[in-house]
Amino acid sequence: MKKILCNVEKVKTSYQDRKILILDCFVEMEDGGFLSVFNTVLDSYNEELKNREGSQYGCELIRQLLDFFGVDDLSEIKNYKCWLLTNKAMVWSSSDVLGFEQLSCSEFKNNQKKLLKSDLERYIPRKD
Repeated sequence: MKKILCNVEKVKTSYQDRKILILDCFVEMEDGGFLSVFNTVLDSYNEELKNREGSQYGCELIRQLLDFFGVDDLSEIKNYKCWLLTNKAMVWSSSDVLGFEQLSCSEFKNNQKKLLKSDLERYIPRKD
């Protein structure tokens, strides 16, 4: 797994087309590139109600982001340095990103956190 130093500039939620709730995590990479790393849909469409509703995946992603960054509100995440994790030689899109890892700190080396997209997959509803 490759680590790229990045600066998480901000994390925000917003409504996009057709009132779809999106989470964006904007980062600047050490080479100067900018990217929204998660760019994730937080809700889902309920066929029965013909309406969008919150999802377990969206709630868990927000909860884990708050825990990883050690904040109580997504708006508090500003200019946070961490590692961007990837298996690619270059990161071109959010799909190239596996997650985040906190920078090493001798004081907290036993509590160094990772936030991996793959750990959240179990919260994605399956369509059987």
